[in-house]
Amino acid sequence: MRNDVVGVLLAGCGRMDGSEIYETVLTLLFLKRTGLQVRCYAPDIYSDTVLDHRSGSPHNGERRSVLAEATRLVREKVEPLEAFSADDVGALVIPGGGGVLSVFSTFMQAGAAFDVLPDVERAILEVHDSSKVLAGMCIAPLILARALRDRRLRPKLAFGADRELNAIMESLGATPVLSAPDAVVVDDANRIVSTPAYMVESEMPNVACGIEKVAGEIARLIGDHRGTSSCS
Repeated sequence: MRNDVVGVLLAGCGRMDGSEIYETVLTLLFLKRTGLQVRCYAPDIYSDTVLDHRSGSPHNGERRSVLAEATRLVREKVEPLEAFSADDVGALVIPGGGGVLSVFSTFMQAGAAFDVLPDVERAILEVHDSSKVLAGMCIAPLILARALRDRRLRPKLAFGADRELNAIMESLGATPVLSAPDAVVVDDANRIVSTPAYMVESEMPNVACGIEKVAGEIARLIGDHRGTSSCS
């Protein structure tokens, strides 16, 4: 059983239809700077939601391997999510990006009635049931809220100002906390850490501060790791 390893769950590559690149890279940087190891995962499935990042329009008829796209994003080995076990990690982090909704859930088709991909839900519930740490950035707290809904935890989760999405979050039994992009929300009771990242319009340095704080809080919750911080 490892507590010094953090699983990072990826949804492909690209802010519109995969994992957000800045958020992912900053997550890996700050976790490692804090003294933690990382282990990357992605579902071994295909996504039909492929967008042109210049125009936002869909590439109709195109499919991409989520696992293969995730390997474009990071230098680390990316393991199939099917192989994930909470015994291998002390925490699980989900960076944001459009693929968090289009790959990890049915939100694009079902809206507020969405479900979470079974392997994603399994990983989240395994981590929670093992009293380990969960973390989400940007839109990812919505996935955490849906996966944990039946646990009736009333988790506090950092989120943006979108009224419709906040209403959905509340309908799932969570408490959305409007936060600045350089802030972190820590739910100590449920061992969940979150930051809104690009859910709030901001510049990269502010988002980086929020992600750095997430890494620091994960380290605090899972062990006595120390790292440098440029954020107050």
